[in-house]
Amino acid sequence: MKKIVLLIALSILILFSAAGIYLNSMLKEPVIYQGVSIDNIDVVNMSPEDATVLLKSKYEFKDIKFSYNDQNWNYNLKDIGFSYDIEKSVYEAYSIARKGSFFENGTKFLKLRSSGNENVSIYRNTNYDALGDIYKEIENGINQEAVNATISIGSSINITKDKIGRKVETEKLIALAKESLEKSDNPQIDVPVTEIKPDID
Repeated sequence: MKKIVLLIALSILILFSAAGIYLNSMLKEPVIYQGVSIDNIDVVNMSPEDATVLLKSKYEFKDIKFSYNDQNWNYNLKDIGFSYDIEKSVYEAYSIARKGSFFENGTKFLKLRSSGNENVSIYRNTNYDALGDIYKEIENGINQEAVNATISIGSSINITKDKIGRKVETEKLIALAKESLEKSDNPQIDVPVTEIKPDID
């Protein structure tokens, strides 16, 4: 009877040892584990280097374009401090089930393989303050004071027609730009402008 108990215990020990060795070998694989994605993009079984190359081919800030009638302003977002921190996102994805103890990592790894779906966000570096000078440039190109009609009588009668003014709705423009940049890396924005009527028609 003792031999049977000993044999069962030994079998269990061998089974757990084999499972531990297998799990340890899987944890040492230098790839992103099953059940992990980055911005809902499949990067399973990719090395950090391959995942970085893939994501850089998909994420890149380009230009931001502002338009009003036939006027256009184009700026390269990378030149004013907008970028994706791909390496940070990849490192976070690769680190999942690697930061704890063997037991913690193994439990997390098995959970990911069975039913996990851990999604890492794409990190972005933004510089909204740099857009301040751009807004001023747009205002300078659009803003125009309204001109009232005038009549002067001398040796002749001179009539100056009125002229409608324009003013950029800057606060609305700032909100539109931020909203667009959160959705796109190549946004096109129609500049909101208010007409200013002269006092005298």
